[in-house]
Amino acid sequence: MPFTPFHMGPALAAKAVLGRHFSLPIYGFTQVAIDSEVLAGYPFRRDLSFHRVMHTFAGATAAAALTLLLRPAIARGMNLWNRSTKATPGSPWHMEPQVSPLAAVLSAFGGAWGHVLLDAPTHSHMEPLVPIARGNPLNGMASQREIIGWCVGLAVVEGSAMLARSYLKGSRTAGKGPHCRGAARSSR
Repeated sequence: MPFTPFHMGPALAAKAVLGRHFSLPIYGFTQVAIDSEVLAGYPFRRDLSFHRVMHTFAGATAAAALTLLLRPAIARGMNLWNRSTKATPGSPWHMEPQVSPLAAVLSAFGGAWGHVLLDAPTHSHMEPLVPIARGNPLNGMASQREIIGWCVGLAVVEGSAMLARSYLKGSRTAGKGPHCRGAARSSR
């Protein structure tokens, strides 16, 4: 499936570990850039081998570089998202448009190379090491069900943790300030 949401599971885990040094939008943009190859080939190929150039480490590196070049446009998109959803800093839906160079590089290359590593075990026609080597040494290392299960598991665990952190952060600040003290005590 083009633009699979399952690949965002590892991204949520990376965000949990790396915090401000990882950007979910940059990672996601890289995922879409790579899978645009699948979308473009889908109506024209009968043999279902859509994973060609962009699904190699060399092609994924090019996608990551393209993402880094488009970083200003991606930041404008994040600002537009924040305005249209009224997402303020600190809210779970806010996208931080100011992405450090380190975070951009980690997110773009993590997304690019991670995409190849997640797809190669289940797509025998992929050749992730082209132009250095032919074939797919990762094929069969895991089933599609195992990879999807792993990705969904990471998304559920980290998504739950993110919601819990957001809730706890909100409950810690709910009773702060002179105008909230009585309300905070009465709700206990």
